[in-house]
Amino acid sequence: MAKLTILSGEPHSGRTSLLLERLAGHMERGERAILLVPGQSTYRAEQALAARCGGLLGVEVYSLARLSERLIEQYGASLPYLGDHGRCMVLRRAALKARGKLRLFARAADRPGFAAAMDARIGQFKQSCISPEALEKAAGKLPDGDLLRQKLSDFALLYRDSESFLQSRYLTDNDLLTVAETLVMGSWIRDCDVYVDEFDPPREQAYRLLQTILCTAKSVTLTLRSSDNPAQRELYAPEEALRERLVSFCADKSIPLFQKRCAAQTNHDPALKHLCRSLFSESPVPYDAPTEA
Repeated sequence: MAKLTILSGEPHSGRTSLLLERLAGHMERGERAILLVPGQSTYRAEQALAARCGGLLGVEVYSLARLSERLIEQYGASLPYLGDHGRCMVLRRAALKARGKLRLFARAADRPGFAAAMDARIGQFKQSCISPEALEKAAGKLPDGDLLRQKLSDFALLYRDSESFLQSRYLTDNDLLTVAETLVMGSWIRDCDVYVDEFDPPREQAYRLLQTILCTAKSVTLTLRSSDNPAQRELYAPEEALRERLVSFCADKSIPLFQKRCAAQTNHDPALKHLCRSLFSESPVPYDAPTEA
């Protein structure tokens, strides 16, 4: 079981630089480490590592989705991949089967774009770990004839039918993290130190994968944005909620937890500093100085 270190601080407080220093130490010692960043940041993170450490020997950079793909490639069942168009075909099939049972969506089911809209919403349900049964339970608490009850019931019907068809046949983007979660404990991650940087508070599916990594890896270090300024606390409320959830999880699992506050640096862009200071101010002051842009 790993230990968790949370590095918190305002933007430009040196959290990422501290991660790079620790990753450089792993390289020097010949140890294996993983850096997890948002999908759009992997190339930039690799560039920063190479510039700081002279290479990437021993350190692998992934997004959660790419890490999940690798775990499935190495340890998971070899199911064919089904993309956006394929999922829409499955949902059109489900809508045809349920034509006489749909209530609110009955007239819209044949319209262009309906399957794509349903696919996007079901993807959000999966990312939030909301099952068809949960939707039905929520619908059952609403009065008969309520439009929201009808909507939730139709979602549950299409969601369940499409999942029944896809299960054991295909792998989709929306299933990657859930499948990977079952593979982490038997993987090479148990021999790695894991660093997580620049993540926005994840949805439930991603959070559960991070929890499993935390229970498996040698150590996990996570950066979080925060502020000591009361006027800015609302801005960082999602990060604070994530921190509190991780603290509670570590207490429940007896995982050692260390928290470090990175002091704000004064040499970053003054325009950005002014924006952060004034964003939630009741009486914001215009920034009159020239900017780099």
